[in-house]
Amino acid sequence: MEVNNKIVLGLLVQFSAAVILVSFHQELSLYYFLAIFLSGISINTLFGEPKFNLLTIGLALPFISIYSYPEFTLVIIGLSAISSYYYRDFAQVLLVLAFNLFVLNFSDIVLFLSFVTLVIAFKLSKLDMRAIIASGLIMIVIAAYKSALTVTLGDVAYFDLLFGTIGIIVEGARSKIPSKLVVPLTLLVIPLISWLLPLPETYYWWSPKSFFFNYGIINVWLPGLQYFPLIEMFPIYYIAHFLVYKTSDYVASHLFISLIYYVSSLSSYLFFSSFNKPRRVLLISSILYAMLTPITSIPLSVTYSLLPFALYLARILSLRNYVIFFTISLISSSIAYPFNFAFASVTNEKVRKEYIAVAFTASLFWIIPYFLLGYPSSSLSFYTIFKPIAIYYALFIVGLGVAFVTRNKVAGISVLLSLAYILFGLPYFYLIYPFVILTLFAALLSTELNSLMPVFFISIFLISAYANATQPFLNIPSSAKSVVKQLEGLPFGLVYWNSSYKLLSPLPVTNITAYASYIVENDIVTNNTNFVGYPLVVVLSQKAYSQYISLNVSPLLNSHVVRYNGSFEWIVEQGGKESEVALTLNLPQRLVGNLLIVINITNLEYFYISVLTNNGYKIYHNTTIIPLNTTVYAIDLICYNPQPHQVYNVSIFYVNSSNEKLNLLLIPPKPSTPVFIQKDNFTDGNLMIQITSEVSFNITFNPDPQLNFTINGASANITQTYELKPGKYIIVGSFAYKDYFIYGEYATIAGFIIGFVYVVIVSHENLRNKLYRVLKIEKIKRYVESRKNK
Repeated sequence: MEVNNKIVLGLLVQFSAAVILVSFHQELSLYYFLAIFLSGISINTLFGEPKFNLLTIGLALPFISIYSYPEFTLVIIGLSAISSYYYRDFAQVLLVLAFNLFVLNFSDIVLFLSFVTLVIAFKLSKLDMRAIIASGLIMIVIAAYKSALTVTLGDVAYFDLLFGTIGIIVEGARSKIPSKLVVPLTLLVIPLISWLLPLPETYYWWSPKSFFFNYGIINVWLPGLQYFPLIEMFPIYYIAHFLVYKTSDYVASHLFISLIYYVSSLSSYLFFSSFNKPRRVLLISSILYAMLTPITSIPLSVTYSLLPFALYLARILSLRNYVIFFTISLISSSIAYPFNFAFASVTNEKVRKEYIAVAFTASLFWIIPYFLLGYPSSSLSFYTIFKPIAIYYALFIVGLGVAFVTRNKVAGISVLLSLAYILFGLPYFYLIYPFVILTLFAALLSTELNSLMPVFFISIFLISAYANATQPFLNIPSSAKSVVKQLEGLPFGLVYWNSSYKLLSPLPVTNITAYASYIVENDIVTNNTNFVGYPLVVVLSQKAYSQYISLNVSPLLNSHVVRYNGSFEWIVEQGGKESEVALTLNLPQRLVGNLLIVINITNLEYFYISVLTNNGYKIYHNTTIIPLNTTVYAIDLICYNPQPHQVYNVSIFYVNSSNEKLNLLLIPPKPSTPVFIQKDNFTDGNLMIQITSEVSFNITFNPDPQLNFTINGASANITQTYELKPGKYIIVGSFAYKDYFIYGEYATIAGFIIGFVYVVIVSHENLRNKLYRVLKIEKIKRYVESRKNK
């Protein structure tokens, strides 16, 4: 059996190396290429069958030829293979050399953390620390002959010699590390390694400049905004704010990720400790479990890291365990937690099933609001797992092997069914990922065939390494940063962001164009000429309109304009192409009467007028008289097939219902004080609009039943038009169903109290007996038995 395992391991190493080389050959420099083969040779020699090193040489030949690596690459690989075959201890030196090549171009702080991790791994694996020093000496020799890399190789050699010496001192020291610290220190491996990797792309919005980061995670539930309060993510909201404002975006994200990895390692170790396995096996299992953390999904990674600890606590029904378990359930931060816990509890005989009810009770604070209002489907974008489908096919193959050897058949079958659910892409498949991985390890640790453990462990290690290497990493383009910088200097308003990285926006984002003050398209910020107002539409009175408001004229397509007081010249730039000019109002106006367009066009066949009203666009053809009885936002003048450099003189008049004729192109004199000032802001989860006006004005609200409004503290009817006199007004829009959140919180508190009483009664025998006597439970039981006997 032992020989077979080594053969399987050797073949697995060759196959994995081939897959990595084919998948990432474009990104592999010479150093990474050599590192892969040196790693394969050392693993074969130390844990597998050294004779498979011959296959490694054969595998290297086609890749060196196809991808044009230098010929000396084959010499290095060949010498390494034969040396480790005859001198097994040399494989340890090759392992360190491969490690050196991987970290060659990293910064000093990353090198420091890398070598700390290397020493811990050598100590855990009981490898010879002298191999690290030997590797450092080899690097010094190479540096002497590679002048271009002298500094880089010298830095790595310095760390080799330093940490190799430290490792030998620690290894030979009489004072041993306290046994209580061995596990916590060993499980620091993955958290430390996480600092070597780039940040996942999903953390791009962790920035104090982002509106969503500051308000949107749990506060914003306003129709028209492209945000969605993730009530269940409230712990992440506070942790993220604390870390970002105490450190920086980059450091905060790395701290959070390393914390998640460490919690995953510790909690899984506690859970795995219930299996009768050596400590080394438990440590390796915990490290591999941490490596498979779905770090690309912020809420799901929290659930993944806490789930093993929750199961560990749920084995015993005690007051202490209940309080800690309830707290964990509160901060689990995803909708997946109670369901994953329920599934895992069913497959684990040692877990008390009462805790399933506790998990759902603790989640009522988000279950009730989502049940009553519906779950905001856009927020499901935060629940992602590793993308390549090959990962789950590989896990399915590992799961098949585990299912054949495990004693826990329920766990083995559950893993396979769950992975099939993921592979078929059935609804919400990503939410069961924590249950799948934890149950896979539970089934694996239930096997009695310890000789197969290394094969399964190495398979899972390779899968997890591939999963982490292929996740999308953070790389915000300079164009997106430029957009953020442009928006920072603009007044408050909604943004329609038709590009990537929209959650970086310092202003709130909307998915409704008409509500947006600004539009981001092709990484350029422009004012929205079709903006109708959000959350209310303001229309100045007719007197204010005639006295202060005129049309703004701007070229749109193939045109140039020259503005005069009362008219403008429309100059066509190129003939034979459509030419267009936009006329916009400072504020939408209610117009009842006729609009007269005076233009020097003799043939109106090619002249169109487009009017944007509250009912949408309406096109007028072959006419210059437009009847109006609606609110007007903008007017477009369009000419088809004009002559080149054609000049049109345009005047526009409005004849109202009183037959007064007003020139809309008169430029009004600037008053000494602003006629109308509107300032919008977002505070305390509400939209606040402050208006100061020197004239009368009307307001109408966007008809959305999910919003409540107040005007200067008095409740407003959203279906009514309000005529307001000159003065100062504060209009507040708030979510109409905020009480639903309070209902969920009350339900969670009530559930905690009921559960607390239940645990106290069940876990304290004297108290339980007194309660039985008070409720006369024994008497009731005897009565029931007597009725049965009759």
